[in-house]
Amino acid sequence: MSAVPTIRQVVLDTTGARGLAELNREMFGLACRPGDEPRPPASPTRSAPTGSCCAGPVG
Repeated sequence: MSAVPTIRQVVLDTTGARGLAELNREMFGLACRPGDEPRPPASPTRSAPTGSCCAGPVG
């Protein structure tokens, strides 16, 4: 046993967990578990004349 400590694990704290997960996935060549894949970018929404946001079809 060595008298000098060795690093076995690194813990990173973040407020952007998805970004950190993607960084680790790309850096280490990992794959996402089924159901944990990143979501596709949100589709843009249109503003109604009243200023409210509508996510449904226009027309």
